[in-house]
Amino acid sequence: MTTITISGGDSNLTLPGNIDTIIGGTGDDTITISSALNSTIDLGANSGTGVDSLTLGNFVNTATISNIETVTGGTLADTLTLGAATSGSTINAGAGADRVTLADGTNNITLNSVETVVGGTGADTVALGGSIGTANVSLGAGDDALALSAVVTSGSFDLGAGDDAVTLANGTNVITLAGTETVTGGTLADSVTLTSAIATGGVINLGNGSDSLTLTGSGYTATITNVESITATATAADTITLGVHKLAPSTSEAVLTS
Repeated sequence: MTTITISGGDSNLTLPGNIDTIIGGTGDDTITISSALNSTIDLGANSGTGVDSLTLGNFVNTATISNIETVTGGTLADTLTLGAATSGSTINAGAGADRVTLADGTNNITLNSVETVVGGTGADTVALGGSIGTANVSLGAGDDALALSAVVTSGSFDLGAGDDAVTLANGTNVITLAGTETVTGGTLADSVTLTSAIATGGVINLGNGSDSLTLTGSGYTATITNVESITATATAADTITLGVHKLAPSTSEAVLTS
């Protein structure tokens, strides 16, 4: 196995992707990978406190990464696993069917053009934007927060156990959510389907636009605001509190259907 350890201060290196392990130094490390990557990279392993960046080549890349503030992907599929929880990192995955798996712990991360996101056991705060196609997001346990800056019309979004929240982008969103207790809509018409029951304390505020909400699970307790149409398809009793409703021109009050 090949290991490269970077010593000293700031480094700017181009390295091949067939190195098994890359360990960063104490300064700002800027690493560019020149071939297909299959490695473990930790740019803060040497007690490094610098601002580190990793740029991948236009190949199919697979890596476990830790302590890297900025990652730029290539044009093909990148599969990245975080080896340690992160706060303030950004991954711009680029083109291709990309996947990021978060470490167990408390993560706060910005992801752009990542089609598949897998959370850990802690509380994850994820900002997801760019080109995400038919996204597949599963954030696992913990009190997770997902903020979408890309309009969603398809995909799978499951925030798992915990007290979880989703904020939609400004646009016309069509989204199905599981494991979500709080939903905040955007400025246009949102169509939201909730598939998991909310036992207590749900807050749904879909904002401006002619919005619709469909409840397909069994047993919801929630305050619902700024939703023009509500449909409940299950037979279990729901406890719904209607909050303030912003009327658009020529619209009526919220309509409930069961």
